[in-house]
Amino acid sequence: MEEVLRGPLDLLKWYQDLLLGLAAARLAEIRRKFIDKYLPSDRSFEDWCVEASNNIINWPDEKQRDKFDSALSTLQAKYFNEKKPGKNGQLDQKYKLKLAYLAYEEFGKRGFITLLVRRRK
Repeated sequence: MEEVLRGPLDLLKWYQDLLLGLAAARLAEIRRKFIDKYLPSDRSFEDWCVEASNNIINWPDEKQRDKFDSALSTLQAKYFNEKKPGKNGQLDQKYKLKLAYLAYEEFGKRGFITLLVRRRK
């Protein structure tokens, strides 16, 4: 009996893996487009960290706030360890992307905008 069920179940598993793989790729594409839209080209990683630190104070969930603060501190420490005198454009971009994904993963689109997108006055 097991051999009879094995074929259809293997096929079902194959389709499940295929669909999950396609969904993951599509979600990654959507996430990347969103982050590209809001990633500031006119501000440095350090400026963006200040913005995030100033805005995280307003976040209502203390556990999320503390987790983000800790991750932000770790990210800043890694950035300063890698930073060299002079131009650091690629490094800056790399860490802005890391900060963007960190905020997006932890808080979603609305939280990302609340924390990292500068409001026009």
